[in-house]
Amino acid sequence: MKTVSLFASKTLEIGSARQARLYQAGRIGYQLMRGAKGVNPVLVWVDAAISVLDCLNSYFKLQRAKEVTEQLQAQKRTLQHQLKNLSKQMALEQTLWQMEAEERMTLLQHRLQHDNHLTTQLVAELQSRRQSLELFLGQLQHLRSTARRECPELRRLSRLTDELMKAQLLCLVGAFE
Repeated sequence: MKTVSLFASKTLEIGSARQARLYQAGRIGYQLMRGAKGVNPVLVWVDAAISVLDCLNSYFKLQRAKEVTEQLQAQKRTLQHQLKNLSKQMALEQTLWQMEAEERMTLLQHRLQHDNHLTTQLVAELQSRRQSLELFLGQLQHLRSTARRECPELRRLSRLTDELMKAQLLCLVGAFE
């Protein structure tokens, strides 16, 4: 994750830390080789100044790292708060969806009960019509078997009975589709 430094860097970079360590090690080695009496006081002061600058540089790096850590912790707290809010929102939406699903189920059950009731009424109506149709067919058979076959009333009654049977069959087929 990239972070933007909130404060300008206050370090005085004099070479890298590796170069400073090498310089110090070289000076120490040189002093040991020359002996203690030939130590140049200027070099001791320069070495001390480099050590102080290295110490300051490390301190400022530590301060920058603390700032970055504080920024990251603030972002973490913000994300945790957002996560908590989103969890609450999701729980509310889930409850809403469950309530809607239950409502739809009850509406569907009521609709199925109503349709079942209408179907039973339709079947009862068809059965009663069937009985009356069987009665008419019985009368038609009786009239056909008698000698009045050429009677115009008989033809009309036969035609009407056939049309009634077709209509009832169409209603029956339509009801079960």
